Amino acid sequence: MRSIASRLTRIEACLPRRPVRRPLSDADVQCWDAFESLLRKMDPDHANLLKGELKLWAGARHRGIRFEISSLLFAAFKIVKRHLEKGTPLVIPAELAMIYISNPDLDSWYECEDCGYELPVRRARQPEQEQTIYFARCPLCDGQVSWCGFLVKQSRKNLEGTNEGDGMLAGEIR
Repeated sequence: MRSIASRLTRIEACLPRRPVRRPLSDADVQCWDAFESLLRKMDPDHANLLKGELKLWAGARHRGIRFEISSLLFAAFKIVKRHLEKGTPLVIPAELAMIYISNPDLDSWYECEDCGYELPVRRARQPEQEQTIYFARCPLCDGQVSWCGFLVKQSRKNLEGTNEGDGMLAGEIR
């Protein structure tokens, strides 16, 4: 009997341990509520695509398997995070979702100067390539889109009337 017990102990020691799930914090609940709200506002086909990928990602993560998420899921996570931190719009319009689906290697450094919504851009990967900017105007509020536009505009508003940082915002170096 001891030999079976000791064998089981040795076998169990070789198996990967399952991570202990911690209870969800208030921030976790708030995040998932926002993510579900985003899914409800999306085109049903795009939302179902995200739900399926999220299940695959969660399953792989639970098993300790590396899983590279799509640019659409990554964008959805970023949109939820920015919404919770800065109050930016919590929506992915269908035309924007299609851009993320058809282009797996997008960045989102460009943003609306008015509402702060991040928009995709394909950076040049080679010196001879040009950067692709998909939106000159925000599809949500028609605001001007630029590199870190919301941050720069908010910084200007905060610095108005002070001498701090004069001329030190993006593009203003003397």
